[in-house]
Amino acid sequence: MKGMAIVRTLVPVFCVLVLASCGKTTDEKIPGDIRNFDPVAQVPDLIGEGGSLVSLSARYVRPDGTIDIKAKYVRKGETVVKFQVVRYDPDPVPAETKPVKEKKSDAPLSTEPPPQPTSYPMVSPPYEHATVIIARPDSGVTRTTGSGYPTGGRQEWWRRLGMSSYTKRYTQSLEGAVPLPVLSFSEIWEKAINLGTPENAVAQIDYDVDGYRFSIAYTDIKLDFDIDGRYRDPELLAAAEAGEIDSVTKMLANNLSPESQDDDTGRTALMIAAENGHEDIVNLLLEYGCRVDMRDAEGRTALMDAAQKGHAAIVKRFIDAGADPNVRTTNNMTPRVAAMSWGTPEASALFESLGAR
Repeated sequence: MKGMAIVRTLVPVFCVLVLASCGKTTDEKIPGDIRNFDPVAQVPDLIGEGGSLVSLSARYVRPDGTIDIKAKYVRKGETVVKFQVVRYDPDPVPAETKPVKEKKSDAPLSTEPPPQPTSYPMVSPPYEHATVIIARPDSGVTRTTGSGYPTGGRQEWWRRLGMSSYTKRYTQSLEGAVPLPVLSFSEIWEKAINLGTPENAVAQIDYDVDGYRFSIAYTDIKLDFDIDGRYRDPELLAAAEAGEIDSVTKMLANNLSPESQDDDTGRTALMIAAENGHEDIVNLLLEYGCRVDMRDAEGRTALMDAAQKGHAAIVKRFIDAGADPNVRTTNNMTPRVAAMSWGTPEASALFESLGAR
């Protein structure tokens, strides 16, 4: 009986902790026209007031920016759209607190500390990180319940309503949030068509902190656009490496993205310009809004390249622009270590004055 009493005491607390860490799962009908589903248009309703988007991934997007979720080419059970969202919960879940156990003692006051509670009141953080998945509403799967299949358990047919949502975790802030898309998927498609993409296709479009990625399955068509919808042109990398300031100026003036990257290495025009000491191109790219702390496949930033090559003026420009002097690569290298090992005394002194590691 004593053991049962302990279980009853722990169950309410345990349930609250599970709710705070795992959240809830829902299954409901897809909003809007499932034959002409517009993922971008659904974002405000999904995140709710005070929430934000983290990422959006959509398959089978037509040139008008919509998806036919019930099209024949959509496979049964296939995820068509995935939203990662952060939603504000106005009613955080309170947890119970175990009572303080009285401790009997004959010791005089002030000779022993007062008894401490075995747990403290807690409230689940107000921001819910959730994944919302859109699939064919008529798609069903066979699932096993009970002790397992084929040796045991029961097979049952489970039918999805179309839109499922589950909570991953709770936090105190809008961690990972990105601005709402400034362009619809039809506008991204229009840009792709202007770059030579055929219109008789459906595309996959992803949106996150790095912008838009456009691709068509079973082809070589892969296009990147920054968060403002500017095309990331690989030719900008070659111009930045060669120090061709006039070519870089013309490309940026034609609304190309200053954040162009190499598909394989992740190297950006800013990194290449910094590595080669082209301070004028560095300044131009920053003026056009290039993020100073973008990373390549090895975790390097442009600051690391400037430090390693000893370009002290560029190092100072990056630091003034808000670059992180303590950033680490995948092999734990920092800009200060790079400057001390391969750079110049001037570059090393800049990091030393900042107290960088």
